[in-house]
Amino acid sequence: VIIWYHDESIFYAHDRRHKTWYHKDSPAKPYPKGEGYSFMVADYFSSDFGWLRDPN
Repeated sequence: VIIWYHDESIFYAHDRRHKTWYHKDSPAKPYPKGEGYSFMVADYFSSDFGWLRDPN
């Protein structure tokens, strides 16, 4: 019996935090609302064989 595990991550376009200093007289800068486009990465792995790969 071989046990395969599923690994999945989702990344979003606007998931970065903006931390910076602004001058008190500078105008406010609008940022995109929402999470933005997403990109899903999924794969399978086993402790016996490692990551599931196609030989091609």
